[in-house]
Amino acid sequence: FIASSSSIKRQIRQFDTDYLILNGNFIAALNEDETTWNDNFKQLPPNTEALCFEVNQDRILIGCNYRDKGRLLLWDGFSDGFLSIIETERPIYAIAPSDTGFVFAMGNSLYITNGYSYKKMTELPNTNIGYNIISNFNDLKIIDDNIFCLATGNNVNFTSKGMYLYKMGSGWY
Repeated sequence: FIASSSSIKRQIRQFDTDYLILNGNFIAALNEDETTWNDNFKQLPPNTEALCFEVNQDRILIGCNYRDKGRLLLWDGFSDGFLSIIETERPIYAIAPSDTGFVFAMGNSLYITNGYSYKKMTELPNTNIGYNIISNFNDLKIIDDNIFCLATGNNVNFTSKGMYLYKMGSGWY
């Protein structure tokens, strides 16, 4: 499976001594001294397209499209295989590191995961689960206990475009 070049997300994150770059069904790597380039550093499972990823300490969580559903792949950055592969209801477009693992957006909800299982945290009020509200890897950020979500909005789920704030323990603002 190779995604069309127009749909490939090219998100970049530093992990250890490498800059990792999403490259469709692969993760590419550029060494931090910029002398070693590998466009096939890590291959994802068949029919899996990387849409976003994030690093948290010694773990990398990759959000994917898998046959119009989703996958979360947990990787340590070195092993041949993945530590965990979780199937999800829909593709994962945004992940953010948190104190306890990762937060990701799926549909109209935010979830927390350690990479092995996930749990729903909250749902954006007055929305329809039919479509992903967040559709870009840069649209989910955590600062302190505040989760910032940039909703792309559309006419189907009636979500207004704009920035939404979820405060851990307090709710949406």
